[in-house]
Amino acid sequence: MLRSTTTRFTKQCLGAALVTAFVVGGMAQSAFAGGKVDMSPIPADPKDERVQLRSVTRWCGEGFRIKRSQHYSIIYDTSEEDVAVFQRGIERTYRWCMRYCNGLGIPTHKPANKLITHFFDDFNDYRTNGYICGSPGLTPNTLGFYTDRTNYTYFYNFRNTPTYKAFRDRAERQIKQLAERLKGNIPAQERAAIREQIKRLRATANFTLVEGGATTEETLQHEVAHQVLFNIGFHNQRAGLQKGANPRWLAEGIAQLFEPVGDGNESGFGSVNKKSRDIFLILARREQLFPIKVFVADWNPFGAPGVAYPQSWALVHYLTRMKRDELVGYVTDLNARPPEFESTPEQEIALFEKHFGKVNEEWEADWKDWIEDVH
Repeated sequence: MLRSTTTRFTKQCLGAALVTAFVVGGMAQSAFAGGKVDMSPIPADPKDERVQLRSVTRWCGEGFRIKRSQHYSIIYDTSEEDVAVFQRGIERTYRWCMRYCNGLGIPTHKPANKLITHFFDDFNDYRTNGYICGSPGLTPNTLGFYTDRTNYTYFYNFRNTPTYKAFRDRAERQIKQLAERLKGNIPAQERAAIREQIKRLRATANFTLVEGGATTEETLQHEVAHQVLFNIGFHNQRAGLQKGANPRWLAEGIAQLFEPVGDGNESGFGSVNKKSRDIFLILARREQLFPIKVFVADWNPFGAPGVAYPQSWALVHYLTRMKRDELVGYVTDLNARPPEFESTPEQEIALFEKHFGKVNEEWEADWKDWIEDVH
């Protein structure tokens, strides 16, 4: 699902150890249980790969290739170095989606074939492809997305945003001009000042490469989590997201569990999504949240994404930690819905209360108080 972000993504983060813990009320707990995950490869779908390769070549030009990992077919035109980093990120997110489901006790299955993702080096190609696949109006801040219409994910190389490219081009032009000045006969003091200026300009150019990275880790993890969870049995894949068969708050809340970025020493997986938590607490104190019954009833709250996203994270985080068995029962009922299921607000509220109890002021107060103690 579309979401904008500018969180940093680095190779160091993607190579970090998978060490996870979170603290609730001062008590450390295991973030994701579930033991070892079978990461053996699954077969590719060569026909689907060819179709996707022809499509991007038709609309975006030559230069695209296919790279296969254990669970993914990557359609890409970036450098081999960048796609290798990207590959590690999507595979690690796949593993942690499996571990999350195993920890809850929700049965999973491997996808029948490798999942397909697209990794564009150029934003304009990414935007063109988005228009073709039904997601028009992409901006440079929309770094990636998943759509159940195609069941694919799409990303672009964030280091190549128009802003970053302009910074680099300007820095390189200035460096070239300064280097020409150094060839002349100039005083030692001026020469030293020019060299220092070149050093600063190179730092600016390098910053756009590191800050942009291959994509942002937060977006990658969020969107890949959507795709994986729809293909391993957590979400009702038969119905997709249409007609509310899979509640939007649940899909977005779960994906946000996978967003936290590692600090270079350990992975962010399983740690508290502090950005979502902080926004949620501000909204709660200002009494700007949707009442739970309104929130779970339908998609309407997502017309206000600045409220709906942090609220969905807070609700899913709470249910995952405090009402695990009830969450499993709820997900099981969602997966039993037939493809033609047409949701109503009354049905959504009834199903929620069937598993999580009568929602009243006391229920909402307990939930908000619990989130206040999340660290």
